[in-house]
Amino acid sequence: MNERITVRRPTIEDAERISALLSELAERFIIGEFTPEGREQPLANLGVVEMRKRLASACQRMGLARLLLDLARNEPVRWRT
Repeated sequence: MNERITVRRPTIEDAERISALLSELAERFIIGEFTPEGREQPLANLGVVEMRKRLASACQRMGLARLLLDLARNEPVRWRT
């Protein structure tokens, strides 16, 4: 079965949904075993306020779109720090 994935440019209005998705993935697969102090910064970076800032920037928007497309395709994601 070959399903087609439709991708659109994310907007500031998508910040809450994107933040929730990425935060849940981070909690489940990346930072689950971090100390509470170690979890604070990564989760803050994925928060709604930070996501709105990223979505307001054209360059950041493209990177976020690539990340979401990789997730939709179930491909490995490389996290940059």
